[in-house]
Amino acid sequence: ISRQKLASGRSRFTINQQPIPKSLVVQLAQKLVTIHGQHHHLSYLKPQQQTAIIDVYANQLDLKANLKKIYDEIKQLECDINHATSAIQQQQSAMELKQYYLEELEQAQLIKGEFDELLQQQKQREKQVHLTQILEQLNQSFYQSDHKHINQRIQTMQNKLIALTDIYPNLSSLIENLETLQLQIDDCTQQAQEIERSCGHKHSSQSTQQRLEMLTDLARKHHIDPDELIDLQKELSQTLQDHQDLCAKLPQWQKDLQTQQQQYRTIAENLHKHRVIAAKKLSDQVSQCLEKLGLQTSRFDIDVRHNPERRPSVDGLDDIEFLFGDKQNTLRTLDSGISGGELSRLALAIQSCRKTKAVETLFFDEIDVGTSGQSANLIGQLLRQIAKHQQVICITHQAQVARYAHQ
Repeated sequence: ISRQKLASGRSRFTINQQPIPKSLVVQLAQKLVTIHGQHHHLSYLKPQQQTAIIDVYANQLDLKANLKKIYDEIKQLECDINHATSAIQQQQSAMELKQYYLEELEQAQLIKGEFDELLQQQKQREKQVHLTQILEQLNQSFYQSDHKHINQRIQTMQNKLIALTDIYPNLSSLIENLETLQLQIDDCTQQAQEIERSCGHKHSSQSTQQRLEMLTDLARKHHIDPDELIDLQKELSQTLQDHQDLCAKLPQWQKDLQTQQQQYRTIAENLHKHRVIAAKKLSDQVSQCLEKLGLQTSRFDIDVRHNPERRPSVDGLDDIEFLFGDKQNTLRTLDSGISGGELSRLALAIQSCRKTKAVETLFFDEIDVGTSGQSANLIGQLLRQIAKHQQVICITHQAQVARYAHQ
């Protein structure tokens, strides 16, 4: 870990040559270094640290880990319930409108690609209408104002020409051509009528137009293209289904929360019992150690109060306080006027009684101030004992303390 002081007055921090923010150094330092000095706040002043000391001494880390697991599950359930409740309340009116839109789309009986197909049908119908008009005009051209078919007129002319063939024999060729023309006209008339009949039964222009108008109105209502209506229907259906699923999950989450809260309280009560026993043992050991450190009139106690009405926390339902004071007077909390020297020796006593391996480096700044040679010798022994499990750096003016140092 390094810190480079820049000319601008700012600092640059690195861990393993990697630049990191100062806040991360502070977090890491709390796990690596604990300073015990007359002018420094002890970590033992913090309620969370006091709770951790009791739990380690009680050897109930597994029970506390189980408590933390249940606590995390409770927090997650509470978060899910709050989110679901808020979402349901906010979405309720919107869901009613979405339900109305979905029913409207379902009644339309949408078919994928239907709109394009209807457009093609409409265009085809327009062409059929145009063709029908042409065929009608063709049929009308075969009639005159007297409603006589052109073949009838040709037949009349043909009869008149036949009567003159004895005088004009060359009329025979014309008469034959007129007969051929009559046959062709009959064929044209028949084909035109058949085509016109087939065009009239393929598609209903009115139904197609009505369907197109309905789809167009729906698309305009939702500000989308008509071919996107079926996707909108699926989206609305999924949204409503998600809302219904959320409404269905909420009662189960609430039931699970009650179950987890009951489990949490059971574990917290069990942990409380172990803490009470551990607190009594640790306080007695620390008090005995304080007498050896020159604080013969001092007494240390740990108050463990179970508070089932408090809000669950990761540490349980206990209020834990370290108390220190004269044997003849009322004990006080560690943050209420205790001298730095007393706090330092108390920290040393607690540290020596914990007998647990730790990773942090301990700094003791003149922890032996105001002690006799015999007490200083005991302080040195305790520091040496603690140094078996973790690194200890001590500033001292006492040779009795310094003699126990490895370096």
